[in-house]
Amino acid sequence: MSALETLVQDAATLGVALSEDDARRLLTLLDELARWNRTYNLTAISTPAEMLTHHLLDSLAIQSDLQGTRIADVGTGAGFPGLPLALCNPARALHPHRL
Repeated sequence: MSALETLVQDAATLGVALSEDDARRLLTLLDELARWNRTYNLTAISTPAEMLTHHLLDSLAIQSDLQGTRIADVGTGAGFPGLPLALCNPARALHPHRL
């Protein structure tokens, strides 16, 4: 099974319906993370399979709990969960907030 198929299927298990375009954008995000992680050590998670589960799917797990059109992203860094959620929710404004 391809990464795209796995992402769409596993997201559906979480109750998140991803289009193929959504899944492609999310996988592009992981490609960029892997690229920049080699230079800046953004995350200790570096294998594609772990990045898919620990970054993308973990971020999407809160999708059904989102309410409203403006969301404060108080994430853990490296753009998670904000970037995946923003890519899948273009009608919502996700605002990064640092404590």
